Amino acid sequence: MSSWRKGFNGFECVLRAICEVAQNTVEEEGLVGEIIHILLKPDYGRSPFDEKDPDWEENMAPYTDAATAGRQMFNCAYVYNGCPEGQGIMELISILRDE
Repeated sequence: MSSWRKGFNGFECVLRAICEVAQNTVEEEGLVGEIIHILLKPDYGRSPFDEKDPDWEENMAPYTDAATAGRQMFNCAYVYNGCPEGQGIMELISILRDE
């Protein structure tokens, strides 16, 4: 996990994480999985106020695109290749679970 601090593209890693969460059932991973589900689903908790913000759709587009890529079972590591192998959220959950 220390490699997250070594100058990798954080934005790409966030998008990859959103993609991976969208294609996996992380809720089965217990409390950590549920927290990750809430944090990394761009449409989780969306409210009618979001639609009144003219910039909402444009600002959220990269995140909703990542979730769509995951739901369509794209290879998240390939699509978001700025985030190196071993740094995806599902890999980190496995590390946390195994420790």
